Amino acid sequence: MELTSDVISDAHSRWNDCRLTWDPAAYNNLTLVTVAYGEIWVPDITLYDSFSEGEMLPGIRNYRAYISSSGSVTYNFPTEAKSICRLNVRYFPFDTQECSLQFGSWSHHGNELDMVNRNEKGDLDYYVNNTEWTVSDFPIERHVVYYNCCPEPYPDVTFYVIMKRRSTFYILTMVFPYMLTALVSAFGFVLPVESGEKVSLQVTVLLSLAVFMLLISESLPPSSDNFPVIGK
Repeated sequence: MELTSDVISDAHSRWNDCRLTWDPAAYNNLTLVTVAYGEIWVPDITLYDSFSEGEMLPGIRNYRAYISSSGSVTYNFPTEAKSICRLNVRYFPFDTQECSLQFGSWSHHGNELDMVNRNEKGDLDYYVNNTEWTVSDFPIERHVVYYNCCPEPYPDVTFYVIMKRRSTFYILTMVFPYMLTALVSAFGFVLPVESGEKVSLQVTVLLSLAVFMLLISESLPPSSDNFPVIGK
């Protein structure tokens, strides 16, 4: 099962370019300049498994880069990234999902362009709370991959978004009614046959279970990999 997720973030990239160094004393102590996109070389950092149309990181061409006299280039821009995330809904609505955002260069290997993460976890200071999901952890890991075709390393930096579903709504609307319906179904076995309500009660319970199954199926994308325990 796959889910297309949108991530709106403030992309912050920093790299060193030895060709962009100068002596501040020779330029009236100028230590920082701002240039437009296209005036300097920008690394082709790409989101793998991207679902975006057009640019991999929309908005990258609309902002400016800051260059210091030491050759350090800082480029900040807001962007919206769409990625595909594989879901496991076996324990719905008490499930926890892990979605990975893998960034790397599409045309340069590690000997030409190296990537490292500055922090062990992502910044959630400006995270906007969601009504259905809460981000429990946001670790970052650096990987180096070697392919059979090439001896060069291919590094990437992967962000892992670990999300936990808020289950209160589903407990009140699905789990609790399910338990009551199952309890009523058990009472049907102790009713005497002479009462005349045994068959009608079980038919009503069966219809109620069918309605709850429709509610669960509408809340989940179709999948043949796993089925929720509550549905079973």
